[in-house]
Amino acid sequence: MRRLALLVFVTVAHAQTATEAVKALEEDWCKAWVAGDAATLNRIHADDYFSVNSLGAISSKAAVIADVRAGVFRYESMEHGDLSFRVYGDNGQQGEAR
Repeated sequence: MRRLALLVFVTVAHAQTATEAVKALEEDWCKAWVAGDAATLNRIHADDYFSVNSLGAISSKAAVIADVRAGVFRYESMEHGDLSFRVYGDNGQQGEAR
C-alpha cells in the first residue's frame, strides 16, 4: 500500500511540474508572437508544425517562420484565458482557450 501511495504522489507531482512547464511555454509562445521573435517560435514549434488559416490554406513551419521574419504577422497583444492542461505520461493536452 505504501508503494502505491508513493507512486500516486510522484505521478501527481510530475503532472503538476509538467503542467507548469506547458503553461510557461504557452506564455513564451504568446510573447514570441507579439515580439515577432522567429527564433523562439522556431524552437517552440515542432518540425512537422503546420498552420491552417480561416480560408483553409495550409502553411508549413518554414513558411510561417519566414512570414514572421518578414513581419507579415503583427500582434499588439496575445493572451489566452481559462487554459486547462492535462498530462498523460509524456504528453500534454491543452484545453479550451478563450
